[in-house]
Amino acid sequence: MWAQTYEERLRLWASLRESVSNKSLTEQLNIINNWWSHAPRVNNVVHWHDKENWLSPWELLAEKGYCELASALGLAYTIILVNKNVDVQIAQAKDESSSDVTILIVDDEHILNWDINSVISKEQYKFEIKETFDCTKLNEMIG
Repeated sequence: MWAQTYEERLRLWASLRESVSNKSLTEQLNIINNWWSHAPRVNNVVHWHDKENWLSPWELLAEKGYCELASALGLAYTIILVNKNVDVQIAQAKDESSSDVTILIVDDEHILNWDINSVISKEQYKFEIKETFDCTKLNEMIG
């Protein structure tokens, strides 16, 4: 169940980050992915070509629904705040069925946001990467 109020989401997001801080990367990714998988899905909250206006984590948590890219941003912000030693990229990709997808790639090994219910290894699924965004730039949004 996704928290209904902004204050609840902020509190639960902080609790999530604290709860995974001492876990392995794989455990962190699975728990973080599970938390964001409960976020309500909608269309077009954030647009790929409008990177200058992407939402900060706090603006993102104020939203009541999340498109595929907004979900990827939420995952990225959470992972970056928990584990500064990982490489995180958001990618526009085509999957094996030629569907356009927005995925999160962690350490060039883990894929999130393709299947909202699980973290998969890059070896499990092949994507044609069309464009990537280096999430180190999101640190400016975090402040």
